[in-house]
Amino acid sequence: MKTTVGVMGSATDAEEGPGGDAVRETASALGRALAARDVVLLTGATTGIVYLAGQAAKASGGFHVGVSPAISCGEHVASYQLPTD
Repeated sequence: MKTTVGVMGSATDAEEGPGGDAVRETASALGRALAARDVVLLTGATTGIVYLAGQAAKASGGFHVGVSPAISCGEHVASYQLPTD
């Protein structure tokens, strides 16, 4: 059984400027590190910082599971306006 790590955080993006850049890079680095260790990433299938970690994990060959409050992919996009990648 693979290790699963949940990453939770803000659905909004980090603030503009150096502080926000550092937060965004840390989220991406976390996603890459989890993928490199073959860890399953579990998130709330949302935008913002969590999305960046998921994107980085997926781009690095990791497995990312996003749990949505929607009952279908269509509702996830239409009602919640959330990404499906």
